[in-house]
Amino acid sequence: MFIDPGKLARPALQRSAMSPPTNMRNPLRFAPPERECFLDPARSINISSLQDEELGKRLLSRKQEGPLFHKGVRLLRETAVRLLLISAVLIIPASLYSTVVAQSGPPNITVNGSLSANKVKRGRTVQATVVMTIPSGYHVNSSQPLEKFLIATQLKVEAPKGVRVGAVSYPRAVVRKFQFSKNRVSVYEGRPTMRFSITVPNDLSSGSKEIKMRLRYQSCNDESCFPPQNKDVSLWLNVE
Repeated sequence: MFIDPGKLARPALQRSAMSPPTNMRNPLRFAPPERECFLDPARSINISSLQDEELGKRLLSRKQEGPLFHKGVRLLRETAVRLLLISAVLIIPASLYSTVVAQSGPPNITVNGSLSANKVKRGRTVQATVVMTIPSGYHVNSSQPLEKFLIATQLKVEAPKGVRVGAVSYPRAVVRKFQFSKNRVSVYEGRPTMRFSITVPNDLSSGSKEIKMRLRYQSCNDESCFPPQNKDVSLWLNVE
């Protein structure tokens, strides 16, 4: 009986081709037998068979400290947001700050005085005028503000010895209602004008004489009042 050697070798080759390799029977096995590491479906790590203890410690520390690490990152993010908010509040542009202060401060009220005549003879009388210029949206209390806690507008005049100064005539006030008072108050607005007379005696020496004036007033807006202020003004009386 004649046997073909080639036919005897073919079944062996087919069986070897169909048989899976020995290293593919366990798909989760990825290390040599002496350094095996298996992963279960819950992703837990078993390093009991690892020979590298330092590597195992690092893996365990990552597994155990994972929640703490994420919590630390969250705390750092919250702290960074808080610091940004604080910086935005504290770092205010200088122009914006100056604008806020200017709007909340007292108004710029100017006070000017004048005489009805540049020169006056002995025994004659001249009229003096003092004018306030109050910005829009503000007012000052009148000479009789109708509320005890408000400071009245007063003009005091100091003249040289022998010069007679008449009583100050205040303008007519406006009665209005504001938020800072339950009752109506008497105020001046716009350009209130005060007047008084100056009489030169017959025996007064000729020359330039100074008439000193001090105006005391309290300015307010619709919501509140500011501390009282004093404005000094001088008039020069030329006596012939």
